[in-house]
Amino acid sequence: MFTNRVSKKREEYTQSTRSVAALERAADLGLARAPGQSVSYVVVDDAKDSRERVMLASEELNEYDVEFCRELVVRAAANVLSSLG
Repeated sequence: MFTNRVSKKREEYTQSTRSVAALERAADLGLARAPGQSVSYVVVDDAKDSRERVMLASEELNEYDVEFCRELVVRAAANVLSSLG
Protein backbone atom coordinates (compact mmCIF):
# COMPACT_ATOMS: atom_id res chain seq x y z
CA MET A 1 0.00 0.00 0.00
CA PHE A 2 1.31 3.42 -0.95
CA THR A 3 0.15 6.70 0.55
CA ASN A 4 1.05 9.96 -1.15
CA ARG A 5 0.13 13.50 -0.25
CA VAL A 6 -1.05 15.31 -3.38
CA SER A 7 0.29 18.77 -4.11
CA LYS A 8 -2.11 19.85 -6.88
CA LYS A 9 -5.64 19.38 -8.08
CA ARG A 10 -6.10 16.27 -10.20
CA GLU A 11 -6.58 18.35 -13.37
CA GLU A 12 -3.26 20.17 -12.86
CA TYR A 13 -1.08 17.08 -13.19
CA THR A 14 0.49 16.56 -16.61
CA GLN A 15 2.08 13.13 -16.09
CA SER A 16 0.19 9.86 -15.79
CA THR A 17 1.64 8.67 -12.48
CA ARG A 18 0.31 6.09 -10.06
CA SER A 19 -0.80 8.89 -7.75
CA VAL A 20 -2.73 10.56 -10.56
CA ALA A 21 -4.37 7.24 -11.40
CA ALA A 22 -5.41 6.97 -7.74
CA LEU A 23 -6.76 10.53 -7.79
CA GLU A 24 -8.79 9.76 -10.92
CA ARG A 25 -10.12 6.58 -9.34
CA ALA A 26 -11.04 8.48 -6.17
CA ALA A 27 -12.86 11.13 -8.21
CA ASP A 28 -14.83 8.40 -10.00
CA LEU A 29 -15.97 7.14 -6.59
CA GLY A 30 -16.87 10.62 -5.35
CA LEU A 31 -13.83 10.77 -3.07
CA ALA A 32 -12.09 13.81 -4.53
CA ARG A 33 -8.82 14.79 -2.89
CA ALA A 34 -7.64 18.38 -2.53
CA PRO A 35 -4.01 19.53 -2.44
CA GLY A 36 -2.50 18.59 0.91
CA GLN A 37 -4.66 15.51 1.34
CA SER A 38 -3.38 11.96 0.97
CA VAL A 39 -4.44 9.17 -1.33
CA SER A 40 -3.71 5.51 -0.52
CA TYR A 41 -3.58 2.82 -3.19
CA VAL A 42 -2.25 -0.58 -4.22
CA VAL A 43 -0.68 -1.15 -7.64
CA VAL A 44 -2.67 -3.86 -9.43
CA ASP A 45 -1.25 -3.58 -12.98
CA ASP A 46 1.63 -1.14 -13.42
CA ALA A 47 1.79 -1.80 -17.17
CA LYS A 48 -1.39 0.22 -17.63
CA ASP A 49 -1.38 4.01 -17.91
CA SER A 50 -4.95 4.52 -16.75
CA ARG A 51 -6.78 4.55 -13.43
CA GLU A 52 -7.00 0.74 -13.72
CA ARG A 53 -3.34 0.44 -12.75
CA VAL A 54 -4.23 1.04 -9.08
CA MET A 55 -6.99 0.33 -6.58
CA LEU A 56 -7.76 2.53 -3.62
CA ALA A 57 -7.27 1.34 -0.07
CA SER A 58 -11.03 1.62 0.44
CA GLU A 59 -11.79 -0.78 -2.44
CA GLU A 60 -11.99 -4.55 -2.14
CA LEU A 61 -8.60 -5.81 -3.23
CA ASN A 62 -8.54 -9.10 -5.13
CA GLU A 63 -5.13 -8.80 -6.74
CA TYR A 64 -1.93 -6.81 -6.93
CA ASP A 65 0.99 -6.52 -9.33
CA VAL A 66 3.36 -9.19 -8.01
CA GLU A 67 6.17 -8.30 -10.43
CA PHE A 68 6.01 -4.60 -9.49
CA CYS A 69 6.19 -5.47 -5.77
CA ARG A 70 8.99 -7.98 -6.36
CA GLU A 71 11.05 -5.28 -8.09
CA LEU A 72 10.55 -2.89 -5.16
CA VAL A 73 11.64 -5.55 -2.66
CA VAL A 74 14.75 -6.43 -4.70
CA ARG A 75 15.73 -2.75 -5.00
CA ALA A 76 15.20 -2.19 -1.27
CA ALA A 77 17.22 -5.29 -0.36
CA ALA A 78 20.06 -4.29 -2.70
CA ASN A 79 20.09 -0.82 -1.18
CA VAL A 80 20.32 -2.20 2.37
CA LEU A 81 22.84 -4.91 1.56
CA SER A 82 25.09 -2.66 -0.54
CA SER A 83 26.46 -1.09 2.63
CA LEU A 84 27.72 -4.52 3.71
CA GLY A 85 29.77 -4.91 0.56
